[in-house]
Amino acid sequence: MLSQFVAMDSIASVYQPLILEEPPLLLYLPVGAIVSIALMNLITAVARGRGTRECATNTFDTLDADGNGEIDIEEMARFDRPGTGRGSGINAGSWTVLRWTAWSLDVDSSGRVSRMEFEEGLLSIFLRE
Repeated sequence: MLSQFVAMDSIASVYQPLILEEPPLLLYLPVGAIVSIALMNLITAVARGRGTRECATNTFDTLDADGNGEIDIEEMARFDRPGTGRGSGINAGSWTVLRWTAWSLDVDSSGRVSRMEFEEGLLSIFLRE
């Protein structure tokens, strides 16, 4: 019955007799609606987070050319487009964007972006509303 309540699935058969007996119980229906909506939003956020984390992990592995678990601006610059392999050169505008991206993801100011910094940074960007 709890799952019926949370999913708002056929609850009329349960609540109608209760409300007819005690009308103040009608005040619990808005609470049920809020709980139901909040739970569905939470489930959606978790699903989006998992997909985004997998994408961030794959992107990090692609950028980490030397496989040391960290990327620097030069490693990021080697790839100017996904799927094209190593880039042949980057114009000044793209270089500025890469430097800003690396700087913003480098939380500990080490000059290199770790896997955790990369994943958490991208998650915070992509999951913003």
